[in-house]
Amino acid sequence: MKKVLIGYAVISMMLVSFACTSVRHRFVVEGYQKHPGQMIKRIVMVSDPFPQNRDLAGLIGAMTRDLIKANRNYLVLGTAAIEGEVAGACKTLDGVLKMSVNRADAAGGRIDLEITGELRRCSDNSAVWTATGRASGKSRSRSLKNLVQNYVEKYGDLAEVYAAPAYNILQDIVETMPNPELTEDELMEKIDLEINGPAGRGNASGGVIVNVRVAGVRWAGCAAAVSASKLGAEVTQVERADVFLGTGLLGDILRNKRRFMAAEEMIALSEAEFCRWSIELPSPGH
Repeated sequence: MKKVLIGYAVISMMLVSFACTSVRHRFVVEGYQKHPGQMIKRIVMVSDPFPQNRDLAGLIGAMTRDLIKANRNYLVLGTAAIEGEVAGACKTLDGVLKMSVNRADAAGGRIDLEITGELRRCSDNSAVWTATGRASGKSRSRSLKNLVQNYVEKYGDLAEVYAAPAYNILQDIVETMPNPELTEDELMEKIDLEINGPAGRGNASGGVIVNVRVAGVRWAGCAAAVSASKLGAEVTQVERADVFLGTGLLGDILRNKRRFMAAEEMIALSEAEFCRWSIELPSPGH
């Protein structure tokens, strides 16, 4: 009798665990995760257009990219819209992550949504992982209101309808993805990608040179100019006065009294060259 009760308990736990995820199908190629050095790390993303709503693919792709950046150790080096771009990206990358919307029905404030993710190796176009998630429910969620708003700014009413249910499905799908181990150098590369974006790859950066104009050449203006320049922008500063740094020209007083702590904090935040540069400025009349 005791063994029977234990058996029922195990089955009940399995049913609960399956009920808590929207993933209906998952596949990982045999032995893939046993060889960490051969796992895919650098990827390009592709969103397969949904015939009934082509803009939905863009929303799904953006949400998937954000979830992967936060929860998986992949270096997402751009997005591709056509097969030619995928082939070009595969010359230097490990794999392609393709997201497809299989079903998207909206009626009476409820959504029936099915999404599939597929990770393919660039070298032989073989699938190493696939997962399909499906769920039905309300299109709006109070707990995800702030998250949905982030996507509403770009995708409008489409995000209002689909973002919340899509997030729940995509979160489950991403959770099933094999998670590669990054070296220290690769981890730093991932951090740099998330801050600066992929340089010159796909639509994520578009190879666009950003031009920044900074009004004012005092401390705040110069700090903004230095930061923007470090991020690769072409910076122009404008100033109505005829004195560089304005009242901040007396650079040597930066390390006096209460300003000493501010200077030390800037140095600790990797702005040491900015402090040294300012302190070396001439200080006429002081």
